[in-house]
Amino acid sequence: AAATDECTVQVSQSAGLQTTYSGRVKVVRFNVQQHPTVVQGPDVRVLPTHMFIGSYADSQHYVAIRIWGLMDESALQDVIQQTFHVNP
Repeated sequence: AAATDECTVQVSQSAGLQTTYSGRVKVVRFNVQQHPTVVQGPDVRVLPTHMFIGSYADSQHYVAIRIWGLMDESALQDVIQQTFHVNP
């Protein structure tokens, strides 16, 4: 049987963000079935997990906000605006 993708419903919201914030915010989606090592870290406990990384010096020094669970596009935009002060 084919594996299911628990995050499929989140894909359209991510695509909308890519369009809205083009050139200002990078939106990256990892499929954990294709990249299973992603879920081995402490930051991913449920799917989907959203990580907003604002400053990344290296893998040990970064500023990130983590939110677990489904979020609609409006909620994702709110986090981006409040955290990084980037408007659509």
